[in-house]
Amino acid sequence: MARPTRHKRRHKKQPQPATVEVTAEIEALGSAGDGVASANGRAVHVPYVLPGETVRLSVCGSKADLLEVLTPAPARISPVCAHFGPAGDQCGGCSLQHLSTDTYTDWKKETVMRALAHVGLEKIDVLAPLLSPLRSRRRASFSVQETGGDILCGFLQGRSHRLIDLQECHILSPALMAGREEIITILEPVFRERPGLRLSAHVTEASNGLDVELTGDLQEEDLSLHEREQIPLLLEATSITRLTINGAPFWQGEQPVVIFAGTRVPLPPRAFLQATKAGEATLQKLVGVGIGGARKVADLFAGCGTFTFAAVQGATVHAVESDEAAINAINQARRLSGQAVTTRARDLFRQPLMPAELNRFDAVVLDPPRAGAEAQAQQLAESNVPVVVSVSCNPKTFARDAATLMAGGYRLSEVQPVDQFMFSPHIEVVGIFTRE
Repeated sequence: MARPTRHKRRHKKQPQPATVEVTAEIEALGSAGDGVASANGRAVHVPYVLPGETVRLSVCGSKADLLEVLTPAPARISPVCAHFGPAGDQCGGCSLQHLSTDTYTDWKKETVMRALAHVGLEKIDVLAPLLSPLRSRRRASFSVQETGGDILCGFLQGRSHRLIDLQECHILSPALMAGREEIITILEPVFRERPGLRLSAHVTEASNGLDVELTGDLQEEDLSLHEREQIPLLLEATSITRLTINGAPFWQGEQPVVIFAGTRVPLPPRAFLQATKAGEATLQKLVGVGIGGARKVADLFAGCGTFTFAAVQGATVHAVESDEAAINAINQARRLSGQAVTTRARDLFRQPLMPAELNRFDAVVLDPPRAGAEAQAQQLAESNVPVVVSVSCNPKTFARDAATLMAGGYRLSEVQPVDQFMFSPHIEVVGIFTRE
């Protein structure tokens, strides 16, 4: 039997919208920090602008590029970094360097207020954000590529895959900036054998050096004998303490460690860590105020123990976290310090602590990822826990979970934003919930 003829469906190529130049007024700042304007009958998002400005734009569909600011807003200031804005390399790392400090902090505060109002919590007092200092960011993910015969390690241009030649950064710590050059040095043998290779380098500044994981089109087993011999020799002359390749251990000079409230904790590869030391200290202080004199504390979504070891100074702490490597790190630190900490590896999204388990604690600390703690908040709302301290990097999911807790009888009077992500639209928030 002859097979039926199959005809490939030919998709008609859609014509690209024409690029036009328009003059428009910026109406507001969007959630990503871009300005919102109306052009050609539709909303467009424009980077590097401020509300109230009259600007000249190059518009293609819903995308708009800034050509000129015709009438600048009073809140416009000169950016601190030469890479920022249409006149620079348009580094994709920052979006808000052109705002005055007051306008910047007001916008971040309003971001939190809008999230709360969306779930009916517009009466909650939102305090002024607490800012981390410049050049303090201790975690970053760099792109590593060969461009024009040179290896570059830095950030991509906004809305592009082009890697800029990063000459300065006012966000990263000096150790991370210096680490970029060290990464280039150790990868020279790798790129020499693999032109066109593209990698990402995920770098964390630990207390005793840099922890680096490479991801991308390179496996540890792909390295030649010569590379395996040469790269460790190069690593020994750097501040890098450990190198991991796509999850596989490659080299370790010493175990990277972090120090939480005086306790040394071994850092697993690519483990979560608060973005800045100053931000971490601020969050620990706020959590300490929240739990007060609680004697029994549950630290949920505990990570490697950022709040576990801060809280244990005056209490016994039960740390719960789904990542077993993080739990193992807490256990190692606990055994060495002899502190009153117990642990459990448990997926709190699928298996939250139930009211009967929660009721033995005087206070609970929540520090979930961006998705929030919806299931756990529902169980807390049914518990008798006197105090819940919620730390969140997402105002929207914080607000959702806050509404759940308050519907269960908790009281929230104010929210404290903490900005560890300067010049970006991200903001952290802390709320202290108490039983009525």
